Amino acid sequence: MTVARNRPPRSLSSGRYAPRLLATCVGGLLALVALIYAGALGNGFHFDDYINFVEVEAYHLDALSWRSLLQALDSAELTSRPLPNASLIIDWWRGQGSAVPFQQTNIAIHALCSVAVFAFIFQALHLAHPDDTRPRTTILVALAAGAMWAVHPIQVQAVTYIVQRMASMVALFYLVTAIAYVAARTSHSLSRGLAWGALCAAAAYCAFLSKENALMIPATLIVAEYGVCRLNGPIFRHPWDRYVWLLIALAAVYVVADLFYIEGPLRAKHSYAYIHRDFTMEERLLTQPRVLFFHLGQMAWPLPDRFSLEHGFVTSTGWLSPATTLPAIAGVALWLLCGFVALFSRRGRIAGYLLLFPLIALVPEGTFHGLEMVFEHRMYLPGVALFALVALAVRYLIEARPGLALPIAAIGLVVIALCAWSTIERLPAWRNGVTLGEANVRAAPRAPRAWLNYGIAQAQAGDAGNAGANMVRAVELGWQNRQVLDLAAPAMVSVSLRAEAIDVLMRLRAINQGTPVPRHELLLGDLLAECGRFGEARAAYARAQSVMPWDTTPAERMAALDGQPPSRPAQACEATFSIAPATSDSP
Repeated sequence: MTVARNRPPRSLSSGRYAPRLLATCVGGLLALVALIYAGALGNGFHFDDYINFVEVEAYHLDALSWRSLLQALDSAELTSRPLPNASLIIDWWRGQGSAVPFQQTNIAIHALCSVAVFAFIFQALHLAHPDDTRPRTTILVALAAGAMWAVHPIQVQAVTYIVQRMASMVALFYLVTAIAYVAARTSHSLSRGLAWGALCAAAAYCAFLSKENALMIPATLIVAEYGVCRLNGPIFRHPWDRYVWLLIALAAVYVVADLFYIEGPLRAKHSYAYIHRDFTMEERLLTQPRVLFFHLGQMAWPLPDRFSLEHGFVTSTGWLSPATTLPAIAGVALWLLCGFVALFSRRGRIAGYLLLFPLIALVPEGTFHGLEMVFEHRMYLPGVALFALVALAVRYLIEARPGLALPIAAIGLVVIALCAWSTIERLPAWRNGVTLGEANVRAAPRAPRAWLNYGIAQAQAGDAGNAGANMVRAVELGWQNRQVLDLAAPAMVSVSLRAEAIDVLMRLRAINQGTPVPRHELLLGDLLAECGRFGEARAAYARAQSVMPWDTTPAERMAALDGQPPSRPAQACEATFSIAPATSDSP
């Protein structure tokens, strides 16, 4: 890939790029997203939607005003994300609890993101071809890549899972920031450069108000500066350029040392998130390269049954456990190396920028932060640069072999149609908790959380029999998983599986190795008392009191047992299901 370097690229506003064609492309993208995602309007609330806005009474405004909006934001679960939180409050006011306005807003944000993706890819192609003799081809290649990104089924989770508008909103502002920065730096007009610079600053500020992923914007802009804004001539033009990269290298060394050697403030800050995980920070870092290549496989072969909220992904516990761990790590290292080699070479600097963009964007959620192992919405922003890379390669191929333009166009239309069909097929799975549960256990039949959430959804829908069976299945698969058992015990109580819940709480006691968890012991005491096992109930309350002696609740419940015999079995507490723990949690 070579780039002409004898003069700076022409402005995007030059007559070579017909404004009508650009406007038509934008309108077409907006219409395409609206058409493909029309089926999402009937989808409801799920999981984190409840804790973030459905159950937050302060968000449920009857009348909207600036003052009431600010007051409601004070009750946010995630206070560092005021822009998406404000949009959730407004949507609740619009629909008074209906999910339709929320879905409308999510689709609108995704449509705007699609336009930003088109602009991002078009900008990259334009700068890579400063003497473009096929401007319409450049526009259409960028449009096709933007359309593929917009309708790809890997985006479904970010679009129809309402609370994940936080991911799509930060992606929108992140992309606008990058586009505006490059436009400001490559502008030939001072006034336009200042205008783009102001837009860059405003978009970056909005990104920081949307989600913490925006912390990677400075790193992205540094790479954009050297990979996109300095296409002509040497990459190091000022004495301080080398110091910038020296500081970056020193920062990387410090992060590694903090996490694994000195166990400094960074390690201390993020370690708490692993308390309730069934994997360690080291295991997460070992697993994430495999997760990345798993998502790349989904993107390359986008059939609907390859996408799910749950995946039952096997955790890497060592460099060769499973065997694909080390090759995946080597693959990411090679990817990173290729990105830097391209960035610092005299050719392919834009390719280097696009290669490094996904890895930078993945740092907050794909490295040491103690989040869930796999979520498809995390590829929403990183995937943009991957589609841009494909577009860049296609544009060079068409330039070298013009006769391939029509076959490539036909292939592109087929891929867009396949992605659109797959997305349409995926949308109904998010209709409600039961449909999503069915899809999750079908995609990840060995994932205990998938079965548990399916059972909870069935219980809420009134299907207590099947709900109980699926909760027991979750416990059997997650017999070593503290988080699953912690959620399963109260869920079983909700469908009157008292004996099974007692077994789960006893198992939690064993996992906790003699360290009582007060809420576990209180619930266990209540269930034992209901089942007439008063002596054991009293012992459970005593264990709870030993941990929190300031709380009068355990003593009050023990007092209520005064005069009761040690045991008086209750028929209502007989086990309905026999729990047979699975021998392995691996698929």
